[in-house]
Amino acid sequence: MHWCPRVFPLVVSTLALVFSAAAGLAAPPTGLTQEVRTIAAPGTPGTLAVWSPDSTVLAVGKADGVIAPVAAAGRVAGDHGASGRIVAFSHTGHLDPASLGVGEHEALLRLCASWAAREREQGPRRIALINCKLGDLFRTLGFEIVDLGREWGASGSAPMADRIDLLCIVGNALSDAQVDAVSEFLSAGGGLLAAQTAWAWKTPPGRSLVDNPLNRIAGAAGIAWTDRYAGKNDAGTFDVAGPAAELTHAHKAIDAMTGDDAATLGKPAAKVAAYNATAAARLLPPTDDLLRPRLDELLARHKAELTPTPERPADYSRPLQRVLIGYRDALLQQASPETVREFVDAGAFPNLGASSQVRRRGVVQINTATPGWHSTGLYALPGTILRIELPENAQGLNLRARVGCHADELWHHDSWKRVPSVTIERIANERATPIASAFGGPVYIVVPEGCEPRNISVHVHGVIEAPMYTLGQTAGDEWITRIRNRPAPWAELATDKVILSVPSSAVRSLDDPKALLTLWDRILDAAADLAAMPRQRVRPERYVADVQISAGYMHAGYPIMTHLDAADDMTDASRLAAGSWGLFHELGHNHQSPDWTFDGTVEVTCNLFSLYICETVCAMPPSTGHPALEKREETIGRYFARGAKFDEWKREPFTALIMYMQLRESFGWEAYKKVFAEYRELPDAQRPKSDDDKRDQWMVRFSRAVGRNLGPFFAAWGVPTSQAARDSIADLPEWMPEGFPPRP
Repeated sequence: MHWCPRVFPLVVSTLALVFSAAAGLAAPPTGLTQEVRTIAAPGTPGTLAVWSPDSTVLAVGKADGVIAPVAAAGRVAGDHGASGRIVAFSHTGHLDPASLGVGEHEALLRLCASWAAREREQGPRRIALINCKLGDLFRTLGFEIVDLGREWGASGSAPMADRIDLLCIVGNALSDAQVDAVSEFLSAGGGLLAAQTAWAWKTPPGRSLVDNPLNRIAGAAGIAWTDRYAGKNDAGTFDVAGPAAELTHAHKAIDAMTGDDAATLGKPAAKVAAYNATAAARLLPPTDDLLRPRLDELLARHKAELTPTPERPADYSRPLQRVLIGYRDALLQQASPETVREFVDAGAFPNLGASSQVRRRGVVQINTATPGWHSTGLYALPGTILRIELPENAQGLNLRARVGCHADELWHHDSWKRVPSVTIERIANERATPIASAFGGPVYIVVPEGCEPRNISVHVHGVIEAPMYTLGQTAGDEWITRIRNRPAPWAELATDKVILSVPSSAVRSLDDPKALLTLWDRILDAAADLAAMPRQRVRPERYVADVQISAGYMHAGYPIMTHLDAADDMTDASRLAAGSWGLFHELGHNHQSPDWTFDGTVEVTCNLFSLYICETVCAMPPSTGHPALEKREETIGRYFARGAKFDEWKREPFTALIMYMQLRESFGWEAYKKVFAEYRELPDAQRPKSDDDKRDQWMVRFSRAVGRNLGPFFAAWGVPTSQAARDSIADLPEWMPEGFPPRP
């Protein structure tokens, strides 16, 4: 693909040359002369992957700091020499009337519609609109709008090629029959304008974005929607693609990474090339013949180079390695259990030196009333085919078999210390389900939310045993003499409140897991107490140690993810009892409520749980647990010397936390529990609907709980509240901490 050598501004007639430059793409009409520099960037757009030599990148944004396509055009080779045409946009709003007045968006849509529509010898060209509201625009282009009816695409309906020349689809709510009908329409020479927000497309675990309905259609043109987010330019729009965007096209990118000048590519260009080629490599349809043959050849040549480690990470200094890792991931997602062994890399994380062992059968008791991952104490070696056997009363419950606890994916990182995706889940609805992982890992049975409660026995064949201690079930002497020395490289320590997944090396010398897990239960109970929720949990919280995680040093979620060094705190009762702010902080995130967490306090109200656990479980002095709290007076003085500005308060979590600490020191934790319980019982109609509401309600509800007017206190800190909220507590005596606010 050769780009027009001109720089911005581009004119529509110049953009026509971009269309025609891709091999085989006939030029669109060139009657428009308006300048086309930018197009709309509605909502939170996604990005596209583009890889066919006959496809063209039309507009670009930035994803993870890298330039990436947000609009593209391509051709579908059809029957008897017919050539269907597709124009794809990365957000549903791109095909909405609200975008027409932004930049030169309307001019681009006119050009795209005129180019994509099949020519007609007689009469006006005809278009069908699926969830698209651009009828007025298309009428000005001379199109006749045709209603395909509700049952379009259904068996027995007339072929679309007999009825229309262009189809416009907004969204991805297409049936399999409709996907087939659109594909047939394109093969017959029809045209398609399509827009979706693919990152919002909900896929169940184990299903790839390759299965997205529009991706199944557009893949034939070498175009796919990704799950990434696209950043806008400074004006809040997207730029029409120019020469600088050349490496966002996967074929051009791979040319650059493998050609004679690859060694001089330079990091910025290598990053653009690798990022976009990796996106394409992970989204190729199974039947793709546009890029797969080339990647297959490169994979065979570089197969031994695909193991990132902390010592030798996969970064943009070796861009082709990243692309091939992404391609291998796609192959693994599509591989049958019998072929997974072809991709095994015995040195890849999380194996941690696991050796071949005699594989056994394990039997696990599962209560399906508890959703989420159910630990089995069993481990899958890399490339081994497991067989999951369900009793008759469990078949059809949509249980899933999972291998691996390291669920974080790292594709967005500039450097990979491990393969970005190392876990696998598969549906297990039949009597026997085979599953295999190229990386190995702990084996789980995953129960969906709302599953019918049943007690079942699951048989797992082809596994080795892992160290696993369950509080109240595992005998201490058996743990010491046998269980902690089981051969699997990953271990789990479990209660009905929390489960810890750590390297087995972290538990080989653990003599008293009962004391450790009893302490962990106290920590989990403390978090529940402060949140005013029952101590008995719907499912246990989980902590997983990893060599690299998707964000931060630790992050909340299910599971809570940490780096490997946190395993020491997780498994050492004395260290845990001394206070582990980070572990408690992430647990706090999992107990936060958005009702009382407003802008600027996401990293603040979670620390209330850190403080509470440090104080009540670890017996630390009040208002301690983190080094930043030792500089409290200095922090207060600096903040007020700068004018006590709310924007600064929101940017500095430990400054904001002091305000919450003052409330605890004057009114106690019981006040917090009372207020949190009140929020928990609120009817939906009374829950705050905006950030302003959240601040107002927090001030008012806390004031009522303690019988003091906190309006002046909030004002002193610079936290804005409404006059109506302040008036509503004017009947209470005003309160301010002694000696506060500090005098200049």
